[in-house]
Amino acid sequence: GVDEVVSGRIVEDPADTVAFVRAFLDAHGATLEQGDRIIAGSVVAPVAVEPGDDLRVDFGPLGALHVTFA
Repeated sequence: GVDEVVSGRIVEDPADTVAFVRAFLDAHGATLEQGDRIIAGSVVAPVAVEPGDDLRVDFGPLGALHVTFA
């Protein structure tokens, strides 16, 4: 079987993230413009891997990724 090691979900309203970034940039003399993208980080903690580990990541409607570490 497959062991679930971690799972995550967005726990913060994305509008709150945008407001935070906008305020941060404003405080530093920059602006958030239409079309800019915000990379806000991961929704799960990093997972330690070792050679030979098999890892499958499921992104729901976006698909899945399967990786074997050498």
